[in-house]
Amino acid sequence: MWPQLSMLSYQRAQPLVKEICDKHGVPYIKHNVFWRLHKLAEIMVGSKDMRKFPVAFEYKPDITADSAEESK
Repeated sequence: MWPQLSMLSYQRAQPLVKEICDKHGVPYIKHNVFWRLHKLAEIMVGSKDMRKFPVAFEYKPDITADSAEESK
C-alpha cells in the first residue's frame, strides 16, 4: 500500500487497514513471506503476471479515463 512505510509501521497499521477493508467489503488478503517471495520470483522471471485488481473495485471515472487514453 505504502512503499515508503517501514515494516513496523505496516504492522501497526494492519488492524486499521483490515477494519477499513471489512467495512467497505474489500477483500483483505494476507500471505506469509515465503508465498510472497515465490510470487515475486515468478513475476520477475516472467512465468507469471501480476493479477489485476478486480474491475468491480475500480473507481468508475478512472476506468473511463484509461479507456479514453488508450483509444487515442
